[in-house]
Amino acid sequence: MPHVWPDIEPLAQWLGSEVQLLAQTSGGEPFNEACYEPWLTLAERYGKDFPMPRGLLPVTLELRGVSDMSPEQAEKDADAIITALQEGAYIVKANQRYR
Repeated sequence: MPHVWPDIEPLAQWLGSEVQLLAQTSGGEPFNEACYEPWLTLAERYGKDFPMPRGLLPVTLELRGVSDMSPEQAEKDADAIITALQEGAYIVKANQRYR
């Protein structure tokens, strides 16, 4: 899904990710591709005649190994994910209204 990188990049930045792997189809039917593939197929087949929203934006995160993790780091990662979701308007803070 390289074409959706602009939507995913803020998450990578908030997490401090130095490496990202992007693929339209990586093989093996991973969960994120299984969720996205039907929308991509519909858009490719019918999108010119029937414009449609992008659909899902699934992401697989692999966060650190056992030796790299601590409760403090886990909390920082969780905060980064929540912040990225809020910035993308996927979720809102409890005291905010949806845009």
